[in-house]
Amino acid sequence: MADYDNDFIAEMKKFAETKAGVKGLVDAGLVKLPRIFIQPPERLSKYPVSNDSTLSVPVIDLIGLENEDRKKEIVSKIRQAVEIWGVFQLINHGIPTDIIDSVLEGVKEFVEQPPEVKNADYNSKVFGFYSSATFKQSAAASWRDNFMYTCIDKKLEEKTLPEVCRRIVIRVASRCLPIPKVRLGSGHGG
Repeated sequence: MADYDNDFIAEMKKFAETKAGVKGLVDAGLVKLPRIFIQPPERLSKYPVSNDSTLSVPVIDLIGLENEDRKKEIVSKIRQAVEIWGVFQLINHGIPTDIIDSVLEGVKEFVEQPPEVKNADYNSKVFGFYSSATFKQSAAASWRDNFMYTCIDKKLEEKTLPEVCRRIVIRVASRCLPIPKVRLGSGHGG
């Protein structure tokens, strides 16, 4: 097992050093999923499998978030959804559909840039993209690339944003900064 762990860590390091992300693998013509993205069977056996087509992702309504009792209820629902499902959908969050669509377009424009352009922002502390950020704690890497912008103390630093998506990040940040930060408790971010 130690050899597998060392091999796994070496493969993850090699993948991270490319700064190409998952999209880079796809663009390179990947035909077989690399081992680092495959969950070990013993980990998968911990999760129940269901053929129940009536199951659906938890939907959490943010109406009333400003009320302390309602906020506690919402936080509890989010915590439960994260622990059981690992995913949830928020509704009534106040972010208009046109802004959400613009975010998707801005992210697409960013990731479609040539690697040498977007790699300058790989794993940046304020703005950037990264893949499998938690690979050191995981049994397998996540098959995803992440795009993030951290707005410190609600101050938007325009110069830290790539020009290709600057306009949309500024628009989204100005709309989203008033959304209250809700702590989920240790281990769940916040």
